[in-house]
Amino acid sequence: MRDMNLYRYHSDPSKLLGFHDRGWYWSEELTQDLLNRYIKSGETLVVADSWDVTMPVKFPDSVHIKGDMQVRRQGDLPKNLKVDNLLNLSGNDLVTELPENLQVRSLVISGTNISDISKITNIEGNLLISGSKVSVLPDNLTVGGELGIGYTNPHLVNEKEKLITSLPKGLKVGGLLDISHTRIEELPEDLVAGSLKLKGSLIKSIPDSLGTKMQDLDISGCANITRLPSFLENAKNLNLAGTGIEYLPENLKEVNMLSLEDSKIKKLPENLKITDFLNLSNTAITELPNGLDVEFGLDIRKTNITELPKDLKVRGRLDITDLKVKSIPSSITSLQKLQADNSGIERLDNITIGEFNADSAQNFRVIGDNVSIAGSFTVRDTNLRSIGKNFKVGVDRGGNNDCDLSGTQITDLPEDMKVGGYLILYYTPLVIDEKYKSNLQRIEKSIVAKDVLY
Repeated sequence: MRDMNLYRYHSDPSKLLGFHDRGWYWSEELTQDLLNRYIKSGETLVVADSWDVTMPVKFPDSVHIKGDMQVRRQGDLPKNLKVDNLLNLSGNDLVTELPENLQVRSLVISGTNISDISKITNIEGNLLISGSKVSVLPDNLTVGGELGIGYTNPHLVNEKEKLITSLPKGLKVGGLLDISHTRIEELPEDLVAGSLKLKGSLIKSIPDSLGTKMQDLDISGCANITRLPSFLENAKNLNLAGTGIEYLPENLKEVNMLSLEDSKIKKLPENLKITDFLNLSNTAITELPNGLDVEFGLDIRKTNITELPKDLKVRGRLDITDLKVKSIPSSITSLQKLQADNSGIERLDNITIGEFNADSAQNFRVIGDNVSIAGSFTVRDTNLRSIGKNFKVGVDRGGNNDCDLSGTQITDLPEDMKVGGYLILYYTPLVIDEKYKSNLQRIEKSIVAKDVLY
């Protein structure tokens, strides 16, 4: 076997890019002439890096690519093709069949006219076939990475073009199995998969046997699924939005991301820990469990929750928009953002927040002592009447760091109040007299009040 030491097939189809000890250089002005030499000699053409075939060429019978290979506008492939990494045929509607002898780590045939992959039984990397003419997967297929059958934009695909209607026996997928928006209705009992993406599919149930090893599960939009596998010990990310799920397994104790938006969920397990984001918006849930710990964000908009547990922990973002929640528990001492527009919140005490919004929260009356807002503070059209000691807004951060108290009932400001941006006081009963004018040094920019900029 002769190694040509060709490092990359350039976008200019008439040139190949080679390498010598002084750096890159152009070589072989006529690409087909080079290939013809190998066609004539019968030797294996070895490309030491990657090859992007942008225009039709005639291949030698045997080709070995030591990197990736992408074939864009070429119907015929080498009879004997070895690609050490990825063979990408995506969108090439000229190719109709795979080489007689094919060795690849990963294979992408999405959007091609290839219909037969029966010779492929073991792929170390990824196998992506959505939008191809493949209608049957071989039994005992093993894919080490992702097996992609699903469709990202289902509205662009005719139902008749979704050819795969079932999964084979003995299918093993080490990574993600994606059958989103397909016509597949059932998961085999012997299926093994590291993660599942069933978004918008016709699947009605998930075998319990899958739960023990599954890390990521996306069944969003699967309204027919009403229960999860009983044991999800390795679950990391669960997207259950728009499903019929009412309860989670009681042994579910910690996940990275959990989305239950628009689902039928009624209750969460006690002492649940979320290391990223929990979305419960637009659900019928009425209370949060004891011991709930959310690291990044909690969204409970459009729920029937009226009170937050005393031991609730949230360190990122909390959204209680339109809820009747009156207070933030003392267990929460720091948030990146608190969104409380039109909520029942009444006051803030001893808390540090990156950004606070409570427009039209009619019950909001008091800012207690030791409230620090790193960014902007907006409580327009509320009944705010009192501000405690050591109130700071946007002092240590640039960007939007204004304090907007417009439309509130505030009549006095504490002397130690500090604002890094504008203090906005439109339509308030506060009188801006010499006391405030003489103390503008505590307001970084200016006071804006009743259409007057001081």
